[in-house]
Amino acid sequence: MLGTAKITSKGQVTLPKKVRRHLDVDNGDTIIFEYVKGQLVIRRARNIEKYFNSLPLMDISKEKIEEVIASDIWGEQ
Repeated sequence: MLGTAKITSKGQVTLPKKVRRHLDVDNGDTIIFEYVKGQLVIRRARNIEKYFNSLPLMDISKEKIEEVIASDIWGEQ
């Protein structure tokens, strides 16, 4: 276990330091909450600018951008 947290009256949670370190997040970063195979997954959102550097300079479809992003996100796990 990486830690516990209480929910405030406003529905907010402070992520424990170990969780922030594990996710490599800091002030202002965005995290994503999603269900995967019946389990809650918390992960760091990626900065979209990173992906544009890996794409050739030409007309690129939205589908191609989504494909590159998905392959990077799921390829790291």
